[in-house]
Amino acid sequence: MFLWSWGGFLLGLVTGLMGRNMIMACTAAVEETVHMHLEEQIKFLNDRDNKLKDLILEIQKQEEEHLDYTERNINANAGVKFIKYIVSVATEIVIFLSTWGDNIRMKHDLEFMRE
Repeated sequence: MFLWSWGGFLLGLVTGLMGRNMIMACTAAVEETVHMHLEEQIKFLNDRDNKLKDLILEIQKQEEEHLDYTERNINANAGVKFIKYIVSVATEIVIFLSTWGDNIRMKHDLEFMRE
């Protein structure tokens, strides 16, 4: 939780100082990245744990609402694309560090199931 707390604080501070459009870019990048990870979890849980899958679907619905809001209120430009890229990479790193590789194991299991 330490990474999430400080990372969220720093992202909020930096993008807040850069203005509303950059706040929207930061939020969009985080939501897009989280949405991708939720999709992976839903696929993994399919036919394994329907209760947990349903809970994650509800969370995903909320995340999609946040993403839709930011996408409607953002003015895309080169700065926005840059911030979205940086924030997406940072979010991926924090997700990886906070799950200690669980996502890699989950992806491996999903690939194994396809074979």
